[in-house]
Amino acid sequence: MSLYSLSQMSLITTTDCHVTAMPLTFDTELLAPVFRDEETLVSVAAPEVTANAPVSAASAESEPDFIAEGFAIPMSQSVGTGTEKFTWTEQWLVVHSFKHGQRQRQSLDNRIEKATAAIAQLNVTSRGHKRRSVDETVAAVNRILQRYRVKALLQVADETTTETLHKRAYRGQPARTLTETKLSVKAALDPDAYEHTQRLLGWRVYVSNDLNLSLQEAVYGYRNECLIERCFRRYKGKSIGLTPLFLASDERVKGWIR
Repeated sequence: MSLYSLSQMSLITTTDCHVTAMPLTFDTELLAPVFRDEETLVSVAAPEVTANAPVSAASAESEPDFIAEGFAIPMSQSVGTGTEKFTWTEQWLVVHSFKHGQRQRQSLDNRIEKATAAIAQLNVTSRGHKRRSVDETVAAVNRILQRYRVKALLQVADETTTETLHKRAYRGQPARTLTETKLSVKAALDPDAYEHTQRLLGWRVYVSNDLNLSLQEAVYGYRNECLIERCFRRYKGKSIGLTPLFLASDERVKGWIR
């Protein structure tokens, strides 16, 4: 069985099977049946406690703690043409992780809050703040929206005001009249775009060549991926925690390094 995660381009293999690499994309059309209530979602409960862990009567009778939901669809893939064409079927598991969605939602709200505050700061023209022209203000707003990746979520309204200043003569300079154009900007959240973005948060796509892989096995396998990555990280240069020590017994040597 192999499990491939499109979100982190990672491969989890428990046998000699392999999975063809997929591009890092997320097709929102996969979720269209969910939003139309045409797809039945399977709930995934949190892993049960181990046999050695004590289980109270209250926890045994309580309802399971669901951590995700999703559905699986078979997808036919092919490569090559003519006599060299090779076709296979793989399973796509579309999973909505509740905690992952919550973290993404918090990050999104923080970006929106920071972008709104940064745009409001452009209107400050008191001492110590740069007076921007109309073009400079527009460019600054675009940079803020791109920096916080909220261009599709915030609607920026602008108001142009023209102020006429009369300067009196001073130290050889004649009296003059100056016209100054000022652009005020205000960011507002687009509720429709925000709702649409929220519906896409927390979703992941797994692709497996095991057509019998259940949604629960896929989620558990992904959650335990850190154990495999930790072993690879240890082999890629991290020193093993051994200090010089003289031991006469082989059994003691094994006990220290295990």
